[in-house]
Amino acid sequence: SIAVQYDDGTQQVLDVDDKVILISEGRLADYDQLMDGDRVRLLLHETNKFTAVKEIVIEGSEHFITNVYKGLIDRIDETSDKLIVFNTEVLERGRWERIGQKGFLEIRLANDYSIYYDGKEISMEEINKYFSESEAYIAVEKDYGGQERAVLVSIRNKMDSEVLYDDSIYSTASGTGRFTLSKGQGYIRAGAGSIIIKHGRLVSANSISPRDMAYVVANRDYSSGEYVAGVVQITDRPGSGTLQIYRARIKSIEENKGFTVESFSRLDGMLWNYYNTEKTFRLTYSTRILDEEGLINQRDFVGYGDESYVGRVVYIVADDTDAVIVSTAPYGIYNARGVIYRIDTRQSGEGENASEQPVGFNIRDAVIYDPYQHLWTGKNEMEINILKNTIILRGNTILEPSDLRKGDTVRVIKVDNSVSGDAFIIIVEN
Repeated sequence: SIAVQYDDGTQQVLDVDDKVILISEGRLADYDQLMDGDRVRLLLHETNKFTAVKEIVIEGSEHFITNVYKGLIDRIDETSDKLIVFNTEVLERGRWERIGQKGFLEIRLANDYSIYYDGKEISMEEINKYFSESEAYIAVEKDYGGQERAVLVSIRNKMDSEVLYDDSIYSTASGTGRFTLSKGQGYIRAGAGSIIIKHGRLVSANSISPRDMAYVVANRDYSSGEYVAGVVQITDRPGSGTLQIYRARIKSIEENKGFTVESFSRLDGMLWNYYNTEKTFRLTYSTRILDEEGLINQRDFVGYGDESYVGRVVYIVADDTDAVIVSTAPYGIYNARGVIYRIDTRQSGEGENASEQPVGFNIRDAVIYDPYQHLWTGKNEMEINILKNTIILRGNTILEPSDLRKGDTVRVIKVDNSVSGDAFIIIVEN
């Protein structure tokens, strides 16, 4: 099922099955391309008894949020539908920076704009009558001509105190809009009028997840002391030192320098989120290329000949845009978790170089996550195989199979929900 919010603000949960057609950029698409915050057009079959979804069309990237501004409202020009503000700043890496333009900034209102104050939607007429020189947060997108349009305007209460955070989400309270940050302050509430951006898209508070890296602009209510989110901007952090895992098809390779993928899915929690954009990764001296036979020389990672990697679908473990590992392991969508109680080994090498290397393990207290039902199911025990191109991580550290220990709590990404099978990615969680 999917939850949608219509242009009039009403929300609805719709059942979706494998018969529903999904279209992106004029082509049939897979459901892992449908993301939180996507604008869609729906073809519905409605009766007195049910509403059936027949077709979903994902609209294009013109609805990506390009900037968040803060400024003092002068007025809305009702003739031109332009919001006019001054003393304008733009949110850059969690800090407000003055824009280059002096004086007034005119921002055209989008066709489906919304303006909020104190959690309530207000009209254009109320802006001009009551809110001159009030400070507001303004989320903008660009139209086809490259001009910015205000999509969501959230007016601050001037009595409240603004606080900026650069942190990760620690916990969320489902359905309440409340979340906490890792550095330990109390809860922050995201409500109607909060500008919440996740990877470039406006989303609801339900899309905020633990471990999300976020810039948060909060306001402390002068009367109650409650912290209310004005802006929550969730995004990748260049140079954050946090490894990200991608799944993508290689478009081109620049030998010994880097490669570009056509589009990519990124592992966010338990799910793969699809991004329909190219991305380029850099090859460093430390980049490891793993195929079905194990580690290969970077000189063999080429885009021509019978052994070309162009067109192949791979996992990429990356630090910012530096590729740490490139692996040809198969695609997996099921996450299993458990505690290792047995490790199977096999002799590797000969003579003085011979050693016992792990080739698999068994886990107890096993559970597996169903990505369609969003539920964990108990499996008791599972038997897992380690491939030569299996990726093994603990935090930001790349591990070898020999680093696995009995008692380790591991999360395994595999192809199905069976009690045995190959591990494509192993994440040690303790």
